[in-house]
Amino acid sequence: MITRLLIVVSVAVIISCQQGYRDIPEEEAAYNLSIRLGFEPDRINPILSRQVHASQIEGMIFLPLSDYNPFSLRLEPVLIKDYPKITAIDPADEEKGLRYEMEIMEEATWDDGTPVTGYDYLFTMKVAQDPYLLNTTWKNQMAHITDVTVDPNNPKKITVLTNNKYILSEEVITNNDVYPEHIYDPDQLLKPYNFQQIKNIGSQADADLDSTLHQFATQFNDEKYSREIISGNGPYEFEEWIPKQQIILKRKENWWGTKFQDKHPSLQAHPASITYHLIPDAQTALTSLKDQRLDLVADITPEQFQELKNYNNQEHPLTLEAPDVLSYYFIAYNNDRPALRDKRVRRAISMLMDIENLIDKLFYGLATRTIGPLSPNHPAYNHDVKPVPFDPQGALKLLAEAGWSDTNHDGILDKTIEGIKTNLSLSILTSRSQLSQDVAIILKSEAEKVGIQMSIIPNDVPKLIQDTENGDYDLSCLASVQSIAAYDPTNFWHSEKAGPGGTNYFNFRNAEVDSLIDKIRITLNESERNELYLKFQQILQDEQPALFLVAPKTPLAALKKLNFKTTTLRPGYFENTISIKN
Repeated sequence: MITRLLIVVSVAVIISCQQGYRDIPEEEAAYNLSIRLGFEPDRINPILSRQVHASQIEGMIFLPLSDYNPFSLRLEPVLIKDYPKITAIDPADEEKGLRYEMEIMEEATWDDGTPVTGYDYLFTMKVAQDPYLLNTTWKNQMAHITDVTVDPNNPKKITVLTNNKYILSEEVITNNDVYPEHIYDPDQLLKPYNFQQIKNIGSQADADLDSTLHQFATQFNDEKYSREIISGNGPYEFEEWIPKQQIILKRKENWWGTKFQDKHPSLQAHPASITYHLIPDAQTALTSLKDQRLDLVADITPEQFQELKNYNNQEHPLTLEAPDVLSYYFIAYNNDRPALRDKRVRRAISMLMDIENLIDKLFYGLATRTIGPLSPNHPAYNHDVKPVPFDPQGALKLLAEAGWSDTNHDGILDKTIEGIKTNLSLSILTSRSQLSQDVAIILKSEAEKVGIQMSIIPNDVPKLIQDTENGDYDLSCLASVQSIAAYDPTNFWHSEKAGPGGTNYFNFRNAEVDSLIDKIRITLNESERNELYLKFQQILQDEQPALFLVAPKTPLAALKKLNFKTTTLRPGYFENTISIKN
C-alpha cells in the first residue's frame, strides 16, 4: 500500500481473468508470458524500492496478509484465514487504541517450503522500524502501531496494537509484503529484540541495539538482497535479472496457493514464467509486439495508441484498451526556492499551461483535467473547484504584483531579493520520455513569452526521483499513483514532512492544511472525511504548491490471444492471472 513516485509516462493496467488455475489446459499452463517494462526497477525489495515497476514485480514474489481485489475493490484476506478481529484495547474508550488479531493460513509457505509464520510478520514489522534503512516510508506509516506479538502457543497467530484510530490502520497492518526471516536475517540479528525495543530506539539509550540495527541495515541495504537473494511466499520465484535487458520469474512447482486461487487473484499462477523485457523505447516495444516477441505492452503514448487503432493484421490481431486509473500527472514546485515562495508566482506559472490543449495534442483526448492530488474518479474529488485558467496576460499581471519586472530590458523578469538582483530563471526536471519532455516544452514556451527563463533538464528515472526527493530542483515533472484506500495526505503535504529528509518534497507549509490533515487521519466516518477532503483541495487550489495537470487513461496493447480484463487498480497488471483464450 506504500505510495510511490511514478514518472510522467508510466502507464499500466491491472489485468485479470476469471478462469481458475486448476482448469487451465496443458498448453496454456506451459505458456511463457513476455511483457514490456519501460523502466528498469531500482531494486526488488518491497521495503526499500521506490518505483512502481519494482512493486509490480514484487507483487508476483511476495504476498501481504491482505490485498485489494481488482474487481470487488475491497481489501480481502490473502495470507490470513479471515478478516482481522478488531477490538478496542479499552472498551470504554476507543481513542486509546485498537487491537488487531489475525491468523496466517496453515498452507502458506516460502520458496524453500518452510511455513510462513507470525514470526516472519513480526520480523517484517521490526525491519521496517530500522532507522538506518535506505527507505523509511514504511516506518513513517506505522507510527501509530505500538506493539506486535506472536502467540507462543500458535506461531500462526498475530496481535497488533495501535495507540489511536487511523483511517489506514487496517491497510498499514495487513497490506504490506511479508519477508521470510530465515532468508533476510540469517544471523538472527533482530531475533533477540521485540518490536517495541526497535521502534523506540530513538527515545532510549541502547548502544548494543543501535549497533545491531546499523549492522542489519548495512546487510539488508546491500544490493545482494535486492538483485540476487530475492525470496518470497508468492506464486512466482525470482530466476534471473540481466541488467538493462530482462527479469525472469518462474512459477513455483507445487505452488501452495493453487487450491486457493479463487480466494484472491494474487494467489493465481497462470503463466509458467513471466519475462519482463526492459525496453525504454515504446516504438521498439510495439514492433516486438507486432512480431509476437512480446505479448503485452503498456507504457505506450496516446499518439502510439491512436496509430495502433489503424493497425490491421488479421494474422496477428491486437487488443487495445484505455481504462481510467487512479493516477494523476503534475509539476511539483519547490516552495522553498526564493522565487517560488510567493504563491502569486506559483499561480502565474500555472496560468501559463494550456491544459485543454495539452489533453488534445499530447494525450489525444485520453485524459481528464484535475485540480489536486485526488483523482477525478475519487468520491471525494472537489468538482466545485475551478481550474486555473490559461491566461498569459493574467500571469504577467500577477508577476508584476509580486514585484517582477524587466528592469534592464533583456527580456527576462528580475527582482531584488535580499539585496541581490535576481532573474526569474527556473529549471524543470523531466524523465527522458518524450511525453514528459513535451509537457515541459509547452510550459517553457509560454513562460519565456512573459519573461521567465526556463531550462529543461532530462534525467534517468532514479536521478529524477533522487533530486526531487532531496529538494534539488525548481520544478519537477511527475505523476502519482493512488490506492483505492482512504487518502492520507500526511507524507506529501504536512509541514512536519517538509525540509531535508522529509517526504513533503514540495516543501509546502500551511497551518490550515496541517490541521485538516490531522483531522482526516482520525475521521473514520467517510462522509465527514470527504468534507475535510473538499476543504483540503480548495486550499491547495488557492495556494498552488504544484501545477496539477491531468488524470490519464492508460493505453495498453496486447496480443488478441490473451484473455484479460481491466480495472482501475495500480501499480500494474496482474500478470499472474493472464490466460490464453480457448
